Amino acid sequence: MNQYERANAVHSVEGYDLRLMPRKPREVEFDDAKSACLRYMRDRIAHIEELTFEQYVADRKELTLSAATSGAAAEKGQNNG
Repeated sequence: MNQYERANAVHSVEGYDLRLMPRKPREVEFDDAKSACLRYMRDRIAHIEELTFEQYVADRKELTLSAATSGAAAEKGQNNG
């Protein structure tokens, strides 16, 4: 792994290593954080693999409509202010 890949890996695990006062040895805390990070990533991959094209299109349409609606409301609020 190159330095950038390593920095990204460190950053990913670091997000799960939030213990201010560790109750376990530091290496065990690291292993727990690494395991939690990998579980989360595996879950995300599984969700992406399960996603169908129809679900993607339907949800993208909802997000686009929602963003357009909230953007119009914000613009209307600015014009009234």
